[in-house]
Amino acid sequence: MDGDIVSTTLLLCLDEAVTNHDKEVAEAQQEVFQLLIEETWKVAMRLQHYLTVRCLGRPTESAWMALYAFGDDRNFLNTTSLTRHVATGKTMEIEVTEIEV
Repeated sequence: MDGDIVSTTLLLCLDEAVTNHDKEVAEAQQEVFQLLIEETWKVAMRLQHYLTVRCLGRPTESAWMALYAFGDDRNFLNTTSLTRHVATGKTMEIEVTEIEV
């Protein structure tokens, strides 16, 4: 009988030790994860890239101006979802013909 009490007590102690160990491991993993996030953030802030005026091209050489000046109407429509006439504000002349009934 005393052997059963001792073995039960040992099992309870072992269970408590394993449970505490699992909690401590989970807390340690969470701390490591937070440290990794903080370090990644610090590295990202140090590696910011900046644009200078010398990096910027002339507006007349932009991709939009090249599309406007040299692209055909189908490319312009696919890129902007607008027709060239709508984008420039020009009115489009439509030829109306009468239909005989």
